[in-house]
Amino acid sequence: MKVETINYVIESYEQQKRENAIALLKLLMLSEKDKAEGRVFSKEPLLDGLTD
Repeated sequence: MKVETINYVIESYEQQKRENAIALLKLLMLSEKDKAEGRVFSKEPLLDGLTD
């Protein structure tokens, strides 16, 4: 029983790592697309928008 639990935890951790990597790649692709289309902010307007 204990070995099965350890295997499950390791498999769950590995699955979560894969999902996180996929999510990061998707964010990177979106940011590259935004950058290519000129949809970027400098630091000042971004911070100003957060304080409003």
